[in-house]
Amino acid sequence: IGESAGGLSVCAHLISPESEGLFHRAISQSGLCDSALDGLSDAEAAGERFADALSCADAECLRAASVDEITTADGAGSDPFGEVGAERAWWPIVDGAVLEGDFRTEIERGAFANVPTIVGWNADEGTLFVMLAEQAGQVADEAAYDEVVRAIAARAGVAADDVFAQYPLGDYPDPGAASAAVIGHATLACPSRRAALLLEAAGVETRAYHFTYPDAGFQLPTERELGAFHSAEIQYVFGHPSTIGRRSFTGDDRALYEAMSLRWTDFARGAPSPDWPRFGADETHLRLDREIATGSAADAEMCALWDGGR
Repeated sequence: IGESAGGLSVCAHLISPESEGLFHRAISQSGLCDSALDGLSDAEAAGERFADALSCADAECLRAASVDEITTADGAGSDPFGEVGAERAWWPIVDGAVLEGDFRTEIERGAFANVPTIVGWNADEGTLFVMLAEQAGQVADEAAYDEVVRAIAARAGVAADDVFAQYPLGDYPDPGAASAAVIGHATLACPSRRAALLLEAAGVETRAYHFTYPDAGFQLPTERELGAFHSAEIQYVFGHPSTIGRRSFTGDDRALYEAMSLRWTDFARGAPSPDWPRFGADETHLRLDREIATGSAADAEMCALWDGGR
């Protein structure tokens, strides 16, 4: 089980020959699994750039670098809202040994662990990144929105004009909210949805969820409406509130925790809850909110644009 980078790592284990037989079920939460991965030469080149940015010629110098020096050299934050421009060398890489191909390639050629799998994502994946950037002093204005769209469109292989058309500023309360929608769909929600589609098509017993609960607690005070933000669901799986100073859940939060933790535990034990059907051709999923219900084709319309780049 893993979330975000951890969810991506779960999917890496699904396709890694070195992980074969080590697990019997898998859960990837907001795991962006169907994303392009760099090859070994690309990762090595990124490592050289990183070392050059630190003016380091050996491992001893790299180990002596401070946290501030490392984050500056990494390039995190060089584009608006951080995650857009960070080096992919920190991601899993296709090295020909641990990973022989990216997720899509390996699933389509049948080189994967065929174990029951849960894949899910949240309704407002991008709000967290915009909020954290604002906390760090960045301005989520129209210029930042323009830069975010162009950077993500280029990486995703889609036309920036199509992205502007799908996420017009007039549809959102402010440019930061528009940026959050682009970031959330392009980098997290849609790659996770595509992973569920790939697994189901390959015959994997796949279940999916869409976390839409809008009132999850957050650690920091923020003026931005976060909604069902990236990582919000974790506290309801394990029962530890994220809000500082809060020791237990009450009301709707407790009901959601009890519902989610039961389903995660049932799945891990090999007896999935009967109200959680397989993903299937109609993209059936469990909608996790104040009321637990099934839905279909979550984010399918918005993801059509981003799926075209894959």
